[in-house]
Amino acid sequence: MIINKRTQENRLSQKIKVLPNFTFKSLDNHLITPDSISSDRNTIIMLYSSDCLHCYNIFDQMVNLISEMPTFQILMVSSDSLETISEFKEKFDLDPGMPIKFYQCDKAELAKLFGHYNYPTLYYYDQGKHLIKKITQNIDADNLRVLIKSGN
Repeated sequence: MIINKRTQENRLSQKIKVLPNFTFKSLDNHLITPDSISSDRNTIIMLYSSDCLHCYNIFDQMVNLISEMPTFQILMVSSDSLETISEFKEKFDLDPGMPIKFYQCDKAELAKLFGHYNYPTLYYYDQGKHLIKKITQNIDADNLRVLIKSGN
């Protein structure tokens, strides 16, 4: 059983090295896929829950960071209801032009796409949709700034 679990974890690790073939639902009920997102900048996918206080803090830091360095885009993805996601978004003063989008995806589908994750988990992909880094701990503006400036 342990070997099978390790094998499964290795497969998932390999699977997320390239942006998974997802289908997320936008706040206006449109479906997006990896082909739908901009390929002219790096992408951070943040898996979050509106019940997670740390998620609010991290997102607030990312909003400030994207204001300073608008060289990347953020896809906020939650398994919460669209209404709850919209309420989360409304708690922040976001400029409509900011490259930040909010999406909904079923929790089981997120686990299938990204494997085991905690809230928040960030996946940083380059313009070619290859994983630069998965971040699950020590998430703060300084670490993100260094990562984004280096591009890897």
